[in-house]
Amino acid sequence: MPDEKSTNQPQKNVGFKPTSSQIFILAAVVIVLAFLGFVFMFMDLNNPQGQTQGQLNGEDSNQAADQNVAAIVNGEKIFVLAIEKRFKSVPPELAAQITKKSILDNLIDSTLVLQETKKQGVNVDENDVQSLYLLEEAQAQQIMAQSGMTKEEILQTIREYLLTQKFLEEKVFVNATVSDKETSDFFEENKDLIKEVRASHILVEDENKAKELLAQLQADANFAQLAKDNSIDTGSAQIGGDLGFFPRGVMVKEFEDTAFALQAGQLSEIVQTQFGYHIILVTAINDDLNSFSDQIKDVLLKQKQDDLYKDLLSELNQNATIEIFFKDN
Repeated sequence: MPDEKSTNQPQKNVGFKPTSSQIFILAAVVIVLAFLGFVFMFMDLNNPQGQTQGQLNGEDSNQAADQNVAAIVNGEKIFVLAIEKRFKSVPPELAAQITKKSILDNLIDSTLVLQETKKQGVNVDENDVQSLYLLEEAQAQQIMAQSGMTKEEILQTIREYLLTQKFLEEKVFVNATVSDKETSDFFEENKDLIKEVRASHILVEDENKAKELLAQLQADANFAQLAKDNSIDTGSAQIGGDLGFFPRGVMVKEFEDTAFALQAGQLSEIVQTQFGYHIILVTAINDDLNSFSDQIKDVLLKQKQDDLYKDLLSELNQNATIEIFFKDN
């Protein structure tokens, strides 16, 4: 890896090199968003079926005489305080994406799923609840200090999360599988995104210097040694110019276009970028299905699970009696 402090690297994003699994996720967006160390699933249900416009607008109801009630789901109350506490717990990096309304939507969905979980008789071991709390205790303490949530509320959140996960795995996702053909088809359709190249480079500021070094390399000089002695990319120079494996979208265009056009073992001509003059040696190419099949199957499985979860929520909402009184000011 190049030195993160070097400003002469050909990388677009210094210090960031996406893995193959991140590339897959770009091609197949995962719907479930995890945060707070525990999982709150925010699904985009702007108008869940079963709610009238009056209910969405928070019109008065005899059942909502208690102004602390944000919503009633099949007779079960969701309190405003629960929304406020969770809203205070949202990390700064997610603040722009999370609203009190989205938290309420999540709580409604969670309530529906938990109600179905109870109907199905799913239970979790209390030891698992305590174990997960201890694993995340430092973050749990931070959440409690920030939001005013109690330890028992945190434990209940963990308990409900584990119940939901067990229910989904045992009752909803049980038949979700990915075939070898689906894996192969995905790979062929996204091969250009998935392919990785391993390359080394020598970077210099002067074109004439680059020409001299290229002539030496064409005369069978040692690439790694010339990189150590001459490259101004100090991070990669220390390891013979090696940049490791990288997919498309990491390096600047001129560098990327050249690297991905070369065969393994092939040396480039001089490539000029905003950083200077490069000589590139491609040392390996990874474009074999077997190298990526496990990651592809994992992404495709998550896609199927997300679809099944959305179908579940749609069905539960259609059959539910939901009243919303909360107004996000």
